[in-house]
Amino acid sequence: MYIRIENLSEGKYRIHAKCLGYDNSYTQDIIITSSSQYLKYDLYMKPDNVDVNEVKVSVTTSKESDASARTSEKIASNVINVMSAKTIELLPDLNVANVMQRISGVSMQKNGQGNNERAIIRGMPPRYNSTLVNGTDIPSTSGSSRSVPLNIFPSIL
Repeated sequence: MYIRIENLSEGKYRIHAKCLGYDNSYTQDIIITSSSQYLKYDLYMKPDNVDVNEVKVSVTTSKESDASARTSEKIASNVINVMSAKTIELLPDLNVANVMQRISGVSMQKNGQGNNERAIIRGMPPRYNSTLVNGTDIPSTSGSSRSVPLNIFPSIL
């Protein structure tokens, strides 16, 4: 450590140094005389050793990212398609029915105005569909099938 202090008058001074991460402090008395132009002092300090029993690092990933969606598809025990919140955010779709038409293996049933309304999973009749929102089963508005009109849910969160 190097410190330069100029224009000290003659006399006795005490140097005291303490630094974070070091176990001890450094103290020394010095005498400045009229002939002292430049004095050099080396400070020797012992590093502070802290023993840590355990360091625990935990990582959480964003469930909204595309990487998280691909990971969910890879580790699933069955075949699933996941569309991330980030992808949905970038799409121009206004409701969930329009987003669902972009998923592989899903066709959309149109309503009377020609807008997407109900999802049809490839190879399955609509009576076998069910819809969950945050883990809760949504009841159907139709008496003949379990499908739910998805155009009532906005695509923005």
